[in-house]
Amino acid sequence: MESTVIESDGRCACEVGPSLAVLNDVHKAYEEKMDLINRTAGSQKLQKQVQLLQSWVGDLVAQNTLLARTVEELEIELTSRVLSERRKFSEMVSELRVEVTSLRRRLARKDSDLRGLLEVLRRLREFDYRALDSIHFNEVTQSDIFGPVTCFFQKDKSKNVICDEVSELKIKIDSLQRDNLNKEREIRKLSKEVQQYEQTINSLRNDISMSKYHTPDVSRKDAAVTVEICCSANKECGDIEPVKEGGARDEQVQYQERIQHMESSGQNVRALREVNVSLSEEVQALHRVCAALDEQCRVSALRAQFKDEIIREMRRQLKWAKAKLKESDQKSNTEATSSQSYGSVRRSNGRERDLPDLDMNPDWICQNRIYDGSGDVVSYGRD
Repeated sequence: MESTVIESDGRCACEVGPSLAVLNDVHKAYEEKMDLINRTAGSQKLQKQVQLLQSWVGDLVAQNTLLARTVEELEIELTSRVLSERRKFSEMVSELRVEVTSLRRRLARKDSDLRGLLEVLRRLREFDYRALDSIHFNEVTQSDIFGPVTCFFQKDKSKNVICDEVSELKIKIDSLQRDNLNKEREIRKLSKEVQQYEQTINSLRNDISMSKYHTPDVSRKDAAVTVEICCSANKECGDIEPVKEGGARDEQVQYQERIQHMESSGQNVRALREVNVSLSEEVQALHRVCAALDEQCRVSALRAQFKDEIIREMRRQLKWAKAKLKESDQKSNTEATSSQSYGSVRRSNGRERDLPDLDMNPDWICQNRIYDGSGDVVSYGRD
């Protein structure tokens, strides 16, 4: 125990407190009594030692009970502290959870505003469209994004005119493209009809050529017989020939009408093709105009940005010049005040100086100092 008491310099202060000192004193007192009994030899030595040990054991039991009670009290106090700390910790955790949920809501609103701003930037970059349709902001307004309405209209007046022209040209291009598609459909339809007419013409030409140039492969006798039969048939059926000639004439008229119709349809197709070519050329010209207007918009935006940068630089230089002028004015004022104070001090010092006393002895060798009006030494001279 003494070793623990001696080596307790770096430990807790409770180990070297007054209670431990009292216990050490009691222990030393019992040891001294035991040594005293051992030194004094007698018949009742053993009985005295037993009594001393019994009293020592009783004191130790009392100390142990006291220590046990102290330990129980410390355990109770420790459990109460642990419970209170646990309650505080649970309350702190609940507060932190509420704060985390509120921060998450704010972060979600910030993310929503950021996505909306990205969408606005995409519209500005791709379409030059500045409206906030179907975009919801939680903490951002239109004036925060585009500035005041008057300033916005003053800055973008020329851009709006160019954008209106571009939109009108785009509408014209769309209408021309629709007309071009309709014309192409009509051209395809007419080309199909022309092909059908060409097929019918070819079939009719083949039929006519077959009817004119077909000669049956028969012998001379059979040919003579057929001639006689034909003559007899012509004699018998003389009244049928005018009817056949009328049918052939009708077919020829129909054939000519079909040819005229095909020629007119071909002319229509050629006219439509020419119109289609002219429309395509006009569309290409409008595309070039749109590209030129886009380039003008880009150049005007660059010029506006350059002008804004020049204005900012001029304002910065103006502020710097004003600060420099103010600093130079302050410096000149301080120099004027310092020069005035220096002149007054110098004049006062000149007045206070006394001229030296001259020795009027005839044997005096003149090596006198010559002073100016202020009393300063100018040179040395002889009389």
